[in-house]
Amino acid sequence: MCPHPKKPKCSSLIIRFPSGLSTYLIANTRKGKVLLEKCKTEFNSIAELIEYYTETQGELPCMMSCARVNHCYEWEENASRQQAVKSHKSLRETKMRSTHRKDWV
Repeated sequence: MCPHPKKPKCSSLIIRFPSGLSTYLIANTRKGKVLLEKCKTEFNSIAELIEYYTETQGELPCMMSCARVNHCYEWEENASRQQAVKSHKSLRETKMRSTHRKDWV
């Protein structure tokens, strides 16, 4: 949950979908309930809203997950993932080279 990028006085949820990140405004109704922008289901609290969408897909493209993501460090995660892939490839290449040497002997 964070301030909405276009409406700083409003809260929003950033939800990761398979297609990417989406920001949903958390709207307050006249009845004192809360709902997500573009959704019609109303809830008594934000906690109830989150619990509902983690158990049911509802009007969202997929169910929410409770996994926490800090987007400030996302670039570090991507960099370390790329390093892991590179080291995995170099290990595989080393094994292939050593296999070829055995064939030559």
